[in-house]
Amino acid sequence: MRKREFQRLAKKYLLPALPDFRLHEDLLVLQPLRSILRAITFETSAWESTRSYFWVFVQPLYVPNKTLHLTFGRRLGGPSHFWEIEKENEASVMASLLDEIKALALPFLDRIKSPQDVASRLEDMTPDNLHAKEAASYSYVLIGDRESAMSELAALRSFVERRRQGTQIPGRGWVDEILDRADLLRRKLETDPSGAKALLITWEKENIDSLGLRSLAAEG
Repeated sequence: MRKREFQRLAKKYLLPALPDFRLHEDLLVLQPLRSILRAITFETSAWESTRSYFWVFVQPLYVPNKTLHLTFGRRLGGPSHFWEIEKENEASVMASLLDEIKALALPFLDRIKSPQDVASRLEDMTPDNLHAKEAASYSYVLIGDRESAMSELAALRSFVERRRQGTQIPGRGWVDEILDRADLLRRKLETDPSGAKALLITWEKENIDSLGLRSLAAEG
């Protein structure tokens, strides 16, 4: 399934029943868009063009990332479930997909509405994950919990160092970028908590622009 086909199906079958969502490229974005992208998207099977996987996911926008990722997401219908959509069955398949969105996607998105939710819930949803630890530590900064933020930022570095000893994490590259950002934020937080929060807000604005979400953010 291509983006144009997804947009057609979403407009016809999904959006009329999901008034709080907005269609943006290959995303259905839950509004308002504030600090956290909450969305539904799809990916097409590499083997069959009529087969698609649908995802519900969240992405904290104050964590620098120039691309969308599904780290904090779930496949609708289960990990191996696909939706086979053809002209003859599209109405029934999309009705089934809408039922799954209401049953799984909406409750999932409702659990992660704010930086406080990211801080308190994301690591439980994605355990032993470096990106989840990064998002949680930044969230504590944003909500003004300096003590928890300092603890989580220290835990983030310890997490990497322990796994590097077991070669579970690469020795350089994107991991070091995460650590460099975390160290920058920690130093800022030690001397200027307001400045640390402002840095996250700056990163959020840069992310919104790089992901092309400015119009949705303005609407929200």
